[in-house]
Amino acid sequence: MKMEDGAPLYGALKSRAERSAARFHMPGHKGKVPGGFDAFALDFTELEDTGNLYLDSDGEGPIRQAEQSFARACGARHSFFLTGGSTMGMHAALASVCRPGDRVLLDRACHRCVISACVLLDLRPEYLYPELLPVFGVPAGVSSAALEEKLKSIALPKAFVMTSPTYCGVLSDISAISHICGKYGVSLIVDEAHGAHLPFITQRPCAAALGADISVMSAHKTLPALGQSAVINSSGRINSSQIRRNMAIFGTSSPSYAIMASLDFARLSMECRGRELYKQAAAAARRITDGVNRRGVFRALDGSGLFGKDDCRVCVCTGAGGLSGRRAAEILENEHGIACEMADERNVVFIVTGNDTPEELSALDAALEALESLFAGESLEFETRVPQTDAEMTPREAFFSEIEEAELASSLGRISGQIIALFPPGIPIIAPGERIDEKMLSFLKTMGYNVKSNIQVIKKPL
Repeated sequence: MKMEDGAPLYGALKSRAERSAARFHMPGHKGKVPGGFDAFALDFTELEDTGNLYLDSDGEGPIRQAEQSFARACGARHSFFLTGGSTMGMHAALASVCRPGDRVLLDRACHRCVISACVLLDLRPEYLYPELLPVFGVPAGVSSAALEEKLKSIALPKAFVMTSPTYCGVLSDISAISHICGKYGVSLIVDEAHGAHLPFITQRPCAAALGADISVMSAHKTLPALGQSAVINSSGRINSSQIRRNMAIFGTSSPSYAIMASLDFARLSMECRGRELYKQAAAAARRITDGVNRRGVFRALDGSGLFGKDDCRVCVCTGAGGLSGRRAAEILENEHGIACEMADERNVVFIVTGNDTPEELSALDAALEALESLFAGESLEFETRVPQTDAEMTPREAFFSEIEEAELASSLGRISGQIIALFPPGIPIIAPGERIDEKMLSFLKTMGYNVKSNIQVIKKPL
C-alpha cells in the first residue's frame, strides 16, 4: 500500500502538489523548496544552543539574533517571531495595548481574528466602515480624514486597528493615520499580514516604522516561509517584555523551530537574490494588470485614485465582463492550469511572488486573455456598501450566551452568536452580538455566501 492511500490528508496534499497547475495563491514559497532547507531535519525543540522564543533575553541566542535581523530588514525597532500566524500576533498586540472592557475602533475590513480578540479580551468595538471601490466592490482602504471624523464623534478608544495592505492589495497612508491617532492619544495597530514582502522590494518600511505602535506580518503569505510563520513588528513604544509575555499566552508552548528557521531563511533569501526575483515578478504582474485594462473586457485593480497598491496582488474583476469570478477560477484551473488565490462573485485574486517563474506569469497573462475572448457581456450587479448595524451585545457577551442553531436565511431579527465572514479574506459581515437584518442577508447572497447554512444565534427566552 502506498503511504498516501493510508493517510488521506497526506495523500490529498501530495496529489495537489503533483499537479502541474501554477500556484498563484499562498504560501509565498509556491511549493518550490529553497536549497538546503529541510523542515524535518530542522525540527528541534528548546535546547541549550537553540534558544527559547518566550524567554525575555534581549539579544541573546539565535532566535533573538534572527529577530533583530528581521527588524533591521523591515525598519522596525523590534521584531518578534510567531509560529501561530498573524492571528496569534493580532491577539498578542491587542493584549499588549488594551485591558478588559476597553473600547477599540476597528476598520470593518479587519480580519475575523480581531473580533475573536474582542471575545477573548472583552473589548468593546466600534467600527469605521470602508468605502467600496467601484466595479470591484472591495474595501478601498482607510482614509485619515474619515478616521479623524470618526474619532471626533465617539468616546475615544484605546486603540485603532486597521488593515493595510488589504487582501486585494490596497495600501493606506500609515504615516497620516498614525499622526491622527497620535493627535487623539489612540494606539495604532496595523494588520499588514499581506505585506511582508513590501519592505524588501519597495522603499516603504513596515507600518511600525511609519508610525504604528505595532504591526503584524504573515510571512508565509508572500515570502518563501512555511505556513503559520508571522512576525510582530514594534515601534518600541510598547514594552517588549509585555509583547513577549502575551505571545506566550496566545501561542503554543512548543513553537515550531522549523517555522522560525523559515522566517530567518526567508529574510536572508530576500536580502540576497530573492529581492531581484521579486522585483521582476512585480514588473510582470504590472504588465498583466495593464494588459487586462488595455483590452477592456475585464478590469484589473491598478491603484488609480488610491494612496497605493501592491503590484504583486493581481485582482481582476471578471464581473465587469459578465463572468462570475468563481466560474472564471474554474475555467482557469481546469483548462489553463492556473490556480488562483480567491474567487468570489465578481473578482479573481492572484498572489504573485518571486517564486513564480516568468513562464508561469506568461501563462497567467495568456489565460486571462483567452478568458476574455470567450466571455464579454453585461457587467454583473454588486452591493455598493458593507451593511451596518448596531450591536445589541458585546462580542464576548454574545459568544458566551446560550445559543441555538438556526438557518441563516430564516434568522432575520435574531442576534448572532458567531462571526459570519466571507473567507477568504476573512472579513466579518456579521459579528457576535449584532442583529441580523435584510441588508446583511442581501449582501451575503450577492457575495455568494450560502444563506441556507446553519449558524449560531442567541437562544430565545422561553
